[in-house]
Amino acid sequence: MSENAGNHDGHTRKKPVVEISSSPENNSFPVGASINLTCKAELRAEDESHLDRWVNYIRWYDPQGNEIGAKCQQPDREKRVKKYSCQSLLKKLTVDKFANYICQSGNDYPNHCTRKSFKVRIQGKQIRPHRAECLDIINYSSALRREILMLSGLEKPVIREEMAETSAAALINSLFQLPEAISERPKSGFLKRNG
Repeated sequence: MSENAGNHDGHTRKKPVVEISSSPENNSFPVGASINLTCKAELRAEDESHLDRWVNYIRWYDPQGNEIGAKCQQPDREKRVKKYSCQSLLKKLTVDKFANYICQSGNDYPNHCTRKSFKVRIQGKQIRPHRAECLDIINYSSALRREILMLSGLEKPVIREEMAETSAAALINSLFQLPEAISERPKSGFLKRNG
């Protein structure tokens, strides 16, 4: 009987077991917080007698799939520990950093690794565009677009500039969900505040 009998994929026993925790101990944090993520990996009890199945490394990946933080590598086989951990510090979280972070742990088998994700959430209400204040939008034909989003839960508005090819009416309606009254391009090329 093969040593992998009873496993659906034949490799399950060779992969490390992975758990992720955070400090502070939750997954909802305020904007600007710094948190420490800890990935703990260990071999399965039935694999203890096989040194090539012990945890060899742990890596952290950001939401875009880029490696972040320290590359945690166990020492020589004879000095490896059964339970291995690796930390990643996320400093001064901005809105775009609230997402899934992935911990990957593997052993000496090249393609045998375990990946687990940890979702970092914004504390409080969900972030979504909020009612816009009256704004002057001047020279809408310009390729430069400035978006000002009032986000619930934030002290200051988020301002983002990017290149865009959009009409002022479409831009205003899509960003601020204003009434359909502003749907035609004004002949003057400028939109002014009412009042």
